[in-house]
Formats: sequence, structure tokens, C-alpha cells
Amino acid sequence: MAQMKRPIVPAKRLDRKQLNRAPQWRDVIYGGGPGGGVSSWSNGPALAQPRWQVRALMVGGKLWAIGGYYESGTCADIEIYNIATGTWDVLATPFTGWGQAFAAGSNGKVYALGGLVDCFTLAGTVEEYDPAGAVLTQKANIPVSTYQPGVAASANGKIYVAGGCTPPTPVNDIAGPPSYLDILQVYDIQTGTWSIRRSMPSQRFGLTAVFGADGKLYAMGGHSPSGHPVADVDVYDPATDKWASCAPLLGPRYHLVGVRPAATRRIFAIGGLRDGSGLPDVQEFDPVANSWTVRGGLAQGRWFHGAAALGNTIFVMGGVTRIGDYVPDNPNVQVFASVEVATAS
Repeated sequence: MAQMKRPIVPAKRLDRKQLNRAPQWRDVIYGGGPGGGVSSWSNGPALAQPRWQVRALMVGGKLWAIGGYYESGTCADIEIYNIATGTWDVLATPFTGWGQAFAAGSNGKVYALGGLVDCFTLAGTVEEYDPAGAVLTQKANIPVSTYQPGVAASANGKIYVAGGCTPPTPVNDIAGPPSYLDILQVYDIQTGTWSIRRSMPSQRFGLTAVFGADGKLYAMGGHSPSGHPVADVDVYDPATDKWASCAPLLGPRYHLVGVRPAATRRIFAIGGLRDGSGLPDVQEFDPVANSWTVRGGLAQGRWFHGAAALGNTIFVMGGVTRIGDYVPDNPNVQVFASVEVATAS
């Protein structure tokens, strides 16, 4: 792949038609204190184009921006950031769907899960991409198709898909709320099979899921059937197939991202959506103390963004924000190409 250096790209308005292509189910899209745990956030090399509903993954020591939507349509490219050279490369996406969830497996391969057939129909397909050989392989379908779940890969070769939602059935061209899920589905990379484990304590979508250094899965935030975001944090122990409640987030939100820098045992919950506004909030969770601490916030509040860590460096990219109050058809929603970088201490 030819290297292409990218200048900082400012926020741009999101094409209203493109936003309308994604599901408009009610509540699916709408709805910092001083530092200490992280350094001040600074601008990193921007994405080639503004991008939202993006997933950030670390694959082979490089940062991948994968999936989501550009202003002009579904993302046709994967952008790969070479941290050593400070440049972005572009790879034509090998995946065949849109609206998929993504995970980087412990085997160095990338998995695209589910997605959308159309705005009211979910796909159940699972695709595995091997970057080394540039090979795409179809895998066993996910048992229960789901949209906007929490997804996390474990170090021992499994991918966990928590919650999410299913679309409503439109009546007279009017769509009601989605159906919320509490299901926990687990894909075994080695055997290529799925299993259903114990359900989460509550139904929600737009949550984030992160594996802690203790080998447990932390499911944070999300949107509930009550019609509101939640601050719930639940931890799942794969060894016992049991869930337990943890200290909640310092305020409800959904479409947030969670990340655990490998150099620390702590988990960071970044950004998200509450009361129609993108949040710049960064909160740090100490699983040992079971406590949250407010840390230095992002320069720009955002949701539908991506985040990943290499060592103790955290990268936050893309996403959307709203300028002012909610307006029908979202003419004041903007999408970002910017990347913010901070160091966890």
C-alpha cells in the first residue's frame, strides 16, 4: 500500500441523505476535569475523510479505522495508520456488507459481524479477513442478528457480542422503537463455532465492551428500553459464566467507546451521547478499587467515534457531534476526520 500523508481535516456537515440511509429507528442515533490519568489531548494525523460509526482496531501493531460511513456513502476503504512513520495507508475494504460490527481476533485476523441488508433487515453473516494473505473467508453466521452491540475480543481466541437491538417492523411507513437485547453471543476463532452464554442483567444497545486485565468482560453504558441512556456497568466472568454489577459510569450515555491501554490495568470510557449532545467526557475505571475518576476531556465532544490503544497511547477518531439543539433532519449534525491522542499514565 502506498503511504499517503494526511493533513488535519476540519469537521464537515454530514450529508442528510447519507444519514437517512442508516437506520432511523427511534433512539438508535439520536436521542472534563483536570488531567491525571491521561495527558492533555492533542491533534493526531487526521483521517482522509470525515467518518462516523467508525471502529478503531489495533491490527499487527497498526491502527485501523474500519467500517462506518463517509459523507458520500458507505465507507469503501479501510484506513491504516503506521505509528512508526506517522502516515496513513488506504486499503479497499474486502468486506461485503454495511453497518457491520468489527473485532480484531487474537490470531491477527479481522472479523466483520452481522450488519444490514436494508434499513429494516439485519444480516447474520460473519466474514474473516486475513491481512497477511489478503483473504476473505465466510464463517458461521451469528445465531441472533443484532445491531450496535458491544463487541470485544479476548486474548484466548474468542469474540464476545453483547446486547444490541433488532429493527422494528414499519407500519404505514412509520417505524417504532427497536427491540432491545440482553443476549451474550461468543464466537470461538479456533473452532469457528458460536455459543450462547448467560445474558446481561439488562437489555441495551449502543454500549461498549472491553476486556480488563483480569480477563473479564466489562459492558458499559448503552441505551435501554426506558427510552434513556444508562450508566450501568456490568462485568462478565467467562470462567463462571456469571455477571456482576460494578460501580456505574459518572453519568448515563450511549454510543461511547471503551479502551484499555495494555500498559495499565485501567479502562477508559470516552465520549458518547446524552441529551442530544456529544460528550467530551473521559472517565477512568479502576477494576480493583471498583471506582471511576473524571479525567481530562476531549477537545471535541463526539459519538459514533472509534478508539484504540497501543501501549499507553490512546487514539480517538472520527464520529459526529451536534452544533446546538436537536433540529429535525439533523442539518446541524457534523462529522469529523480529526484524531485526538493522549497518553495514559
